[in-house]
Amino acid sequence: MKRYFTALMFTALLSAACASSSAQSAAPSYQSINTQNANNVSRIYFTTPKPGMASQFEEARKKHMQFHKSQSDTWTWNTWEIATGENTGTFVTSTCGHAWKDFDDWEKKMGKVDAADAAAGMGPLEQRSTNGFYIYRADMSLAPANRAPSAMESVTIYVLHPGMQNDF
Repeated sequence: MKRYFTALMFTALLSAACASSSAQSAAPSYQSINTQNANNVSRIYFTTPKPGMASQFEEARKKHMQFHKSQSDTWTWNTWEIATGENTGTFVTSTCGHAWKDFDDWEKKMGKVDAADAAAGMGPLEQRSTNGFYIYRADMSLAPANRAPSAMESVTIYVLHPGMQNDF
């Protein structure tokens, strides 16, 4: 349950931080929704450091981002730390604004070397780590398009029942 709320919270956060399109209509078709959100796929990593190792983990995360640069990774990666609530201390790293195919291409280029570097540098400092793919729904957001990520965000979580998004 804890992970579910964390995922919801950061899906909402990234809805604001990773906006890439804002054209919306009152009742869009599924085809137009899929087209509108075609390049709105994000990958989000949630990592909780072992107790007492937050600063070491933060330094390891920075070194891992330098590794990305050394490998000529062209993707933008943003990292936040949850500062309040039940997941305080968890780090959230995301890359946003991609098509599904982008992840296939990135995996071929970076997958194995990235996983090895992350495991060597950050792995020993991690208590728990999960990741997943999320689609930013421009048709459900009030966030302005192409807004740069903020240093801090306030997140409101809405849990919708299946099929009720239009009523919401």
